[in-house]
Amino acid sequence: MTQTKITTNETDVFIECPYCKMTEQHPIDEQRNHLQNFRLISWKDDTSITQCMSCNSLFDLEWDYKNKEL
Repeated sequence: MTQTKITTNETDVFIECPYCKMTEQHPIDEQRNHLQNFRLISWKDDTSITQCMSCNSLFDLEWDYKNKEL
């Protein structure tokens, strides 16, 4: 399974499907279960098995808030 990480800046979280490049952006303080383009299938520590609603692919998403965009 392909693994990817969120990216963040001071205010937002960005998620991108590694297969079709579908993206989503949310405020950093919003709950993770409010995603529109992705379904969170299961959790383990700071990663989730995530399904893209556009291409239906599954991928492993790491929620690394230290990974900041500059």
